[in-house]
Amino acid sequence: MLSSAELSRLWDTHAAALLLMARGRCGRVAGTEAEDCVQEAFIRLATQNPVPNDPAAWLMRVVCNAAI
Repeated sequence: MLSSAELSRLWDTHAAALLLMARGRCGRVAGTEAEDCVQEAFIRLATQNPVPNDPAAWLMRVVCNAAI
């Protein structure tokens, strides 16, 4: 599993781009669906064992799939 420091670094580095992508995929849906997609992806990443080879790419795919 990833350390809290690594999760924090990934959040700081990628959360804004992931949210932008999710908002584009969710379209005009009202509410916080895009934010929920990003948050859920990070929760899932925190519990992955083994850790994905490329956590940033994994997050992008999970957010994209959730937003669709």
